[in-house]
Amino acid sequence: MGQIIIEIPQNVRRTYQIVSEETAKKLLENLERLAEKQKRDEDEDILGLWTAPKPLVKKKAV
Repeated sequence: MGQIIIEIPQNVRRTYQIVSEETAKKLLENLERLAEKQKRDEDEDILGLWTAPKPLVKKKAV
């Protein structure tokens, strides 16, 4: 049996037991996908700080 440790910004403590190897594989794939998405989102946020702001477009009054 293996273990996965997940740190989250909430004060909770839970233990789950997965007995199916197929379910464990799917769980790991989903966790990897979530971790990659979070990393991409954080990178985009950081890069957004360094890009020039988009110019404001003023609409003409009709």
